[in-house]
Amino acid sequence: MDKKELRKNYIIKSDLLYRKYNNARPFYIYILLFMLNHVPKRYINFFGKITGPLRLKCSFRVLDKELKFYINSNLYDFKYHGGFITELRISENILRLASNGSVFFDIGCALGWYSILLSNKCKKIFGFDPYDDSSLINIPLNKIDNFKLYPYFISDHQESGKTIITTIDALIAEGFLKPDIIKIDVERAELEVLEGAKKLFNTFPPRIVLIETHSEKLFYECVKFLKFFNYKVYNLGCPKINTGGDIYPLSYKLETDSFVAQSETRTIIGLK
Repeated sequence: MDKKELRKNYIIKSDLLYRKYNNARPFYIYILLFMLNHVPKRYINFFGKITGPLRLKCSFRVLDKELKFYINSNLYDFKYHGGFITELRISENILRLASNGSVFFDIGCALGWYSILLSNKCKKIFGFDPYDDSSLINIPLNKIDNFKLYPYFISDHQESGKTIITTIDALIAEGFLKPDIIKIDVERAELEVLEGAKKLFNTFPPRIVLIETHSEKLFYECVKFLKFFNYKVYNLGCPKINTGGDIYPLSYKLETDSFVAQSETRTIIGLK
């Protein structure tokens, strides 16, 4: 099969998956997503400032859950959550696996995608993000009243200053509810977050741990951490390209009919 045929085959598969999983409304969202995926990162925020006054809204459906967003709240993050089929397929798995009445720690919550996704399944959601408060305009749009955002940097130590640095274990010692679900997306600080929760993992291990790792080294370090605490660990693939999102064994290679992924970003899930 030549390259042209491979590319054709890949486009057909992606189009079918995109229409199956990515049910966005209104229609102009598809045009916007196409544009964002071709705009360099340095122009995204500028584009957001221009279109911000328009207060563009969109909604996605993941299984039976509708998620609503002000697109301009965080265009760069929205581009990845809304623009790629894999993020939505990861979302489907998390939504199926989450139990009713869960407590959720959304670490690196950004625009609030996963907090909104799991809002009906959770009795309490704690969002943590020291740099991005765009969730605060998307949460009310979805009429969610069980979410609270903390501008904390979650790590493996505590430090006071302009930005509060703390650990999961310290938060629980202060009176935070113990999480049943933890999502971690903190741009190469994933292992520090886990290291700061050893007491929790020893005494009340969360049932679901979702981690977006940003290097191959971090991928295996996080896998080693979860396996030490007897988690079943799976590879969910790469949310930055059109492959992955389903639950695969750790040996899964990110390949399609037309290319092998160069991105080091890998998402893993640990299940109890």
